[in-house]
Amino acid sequence: MKKIAIALVIFGMVTLLSQCYYIREGAVLLDIYASGEDIDRALAGQDLSPSERTLLLKVREIKRFAVTRFGLADNANYTSYIRINRKYLAAVVSACDRLSFRQYVWDYLFVGRLPYQGFFDADEAEREARLLKEEGQDVYVRPVDAFSTLGLLSDPVFSFMQHYPDYALAELITHEQTHATVFITGQATFNENLANFVGKEGMREYIKEKFGEESDEYRTALSLDHDARAFATTVRVLYERLNAAYGHKTPDEEKLKQKADIIDSWKKEFAERYEERFKTALYRRFPKVNVNNAVIMTNMNYTEQSGDFASLFALCHNNLALFVSYAKRIARDSKHPLDDLRAFIESGQRDKIQ
Repeated sequence: MKKIAIALVIFGMVTLLSQCYYIREGAVLLDIYASGEDIDRALAGQDLSPSERTLLLKVREIKRFAVTRFGLADNANYTSYIRINRKYLAAVVSACDRLSFRQYVWDYLFVGRLPYQGFFDADEAEREARLLKEEGQDVYVRPVDAFSTLGLLSDPVFSFMQHYPDYALAELITHEQTHATVFITGQATFNENLANFVGKEGMREYIKEKFGEESDEYRTALSLDHDARAFATTVRVLYERLNAAYGHKTPDEEKLKQKADIIDSWKKEFAERYEERFKTALYRRFPKVNVNNAVIMTNMNYTEQSGDFASLFALCHNNLALFVSYAKRIARDSKHPLDDLRAFIESGQRDKIQ
């Protein structure tokens, strides 16, 4: 029955959208999701390895924590388990103009315009990337280990997650459950910034609750949080330097040379000052990446509004459940979701004072 239900959903999506992309990716999605096994049934059986059993128990615990503690969606996500011979789920392609930060966007049913497109076949992702490069776009192809289907399907747990550290698993599940709870059509930057913020805050609370403030696990979580903020700050510096250069009235060839010089200088500074800026080795290899506008904007899409969210979170007395409750009030078709969230929170705090 479950497979039939999934097939009907995919069939409906394919019927509405006849483009090859939806047919091809929908067929793969159907094949993958249809192979899922109910987690409770899997745990009751004898087929799981010790690491698989540990994974499923952790996922169940983390999801329960996110739902009961933060008010995130209590849906069928992460109730099925899929063994899959992959190191990650899909490859995602992003693109951006070479001499501005205007992102290439794709139109999707239900969710509107988004600055990325996913592929289950890495070769298809690379093919799309080549076509975009031929159009003169900066391109970035990256692996992703999960994504939210926003309630169309139940998002599963995959076998490649069994070796994830607790903090990574907690952030992943809280991030994706945030998407399942609040998703504003066509507002990719807000959606990703919100999920990124709630995912990191939720992860820290979970690790603190489970292991304690004096634990190595919690200290690691704090160090990773520090480094994520430091990395966002350094990428923002690069963005501003390049944006200023792109605004100059100079020939494109000169701008491209300035762009290369600015990126090279930034990479050198990044490497030289790494020890004073970062507490972990997580971002040490970033200068090895082919940094371009698509890479920069992919990072900005997740962190550009983090300062705004931090300020609004503080107005909620750092209470994540309260913060999420205000976010859930935003209309799905809002054109200015950050402004709406700010208005809800500020109004709510004034009402409490009065």
